[in-house]
Amino acid sequence: MSFGLPAALLLHAIALAVLFLAPRPAPLIPPPENSIEVEFVEEIPKPAPPAPAALPLPAKPQAPAPSLDVTPPGGATAPRPSEAPVPPPAMIQARRILSDLALADPRSRQARKMLPLLGRNERMEQLCNIEAMAQLRAWNHDLEPDLTIAYALAETRIADASVTADGAAFRSRKQWFVLKYRCTLTAGLTRVSAFEFQAGTTIPRKDWSRFNLPVGDKPQD
Repeated sequence: MSFGLPAALLLHAIALAVLFLAPRPAPLIPPPENSIEVEFVEEIPKPAPPAPAALPLPAKPQAPAPSLDVTPPGGATAPRPSEAPVPPPAMIQARRILSDLALADPRSRQARKMLPLLGRNERMEQLCNIEAMAQLRAWNHDLEPDLTIAYALAETRIADASVTADGAAFRSRKQWFVLKYRCTLTAGLTRVSAFEFQAGTTIPRKDWSRFNLPVGDKPQD
């Protein structure tokens, strides 16, 4: 028996109703257990095209550019310090797992029943998406994430008990942002055991339809 679409409706909304309604906690301090609720949301179609080059955090590492001879006449010159490449910001490591609180709330009873019925990969993604929204809200109180899509800009990579989402996206205050996360689950795939993330820049509105990013709670036509 397949529960793919109905079940995904439930779990994409875990973040929307649960974390949107939750009081804002101190950084990386989970909200009270009675402040979280889980609902269903329609599954977002997976986009066919890859992430545009202008967006940060590309999903797949691109092949290195061919080596070009750019030695100026008269010999090579060392680049000025200002021309040195800037390293990407470090991933933020969660000090405490927060998704357990969302699922432990009595109002999330239906979500707890549906999670075991999902396919292995879908269940892992949904658990990690819930964790992502909880961590984002705790990390920055100005954010109000109500939806996270792990595969928004590129396919996720799932292996053993881990989910790598280099092309994820999250919605906050009706604006979409690039997201990158690494999520590790317990051996039984029932809860998140470790999580790190990196929030990126906004995704231009002109690209929302390309990646099937909904404006409201339902996918765009």
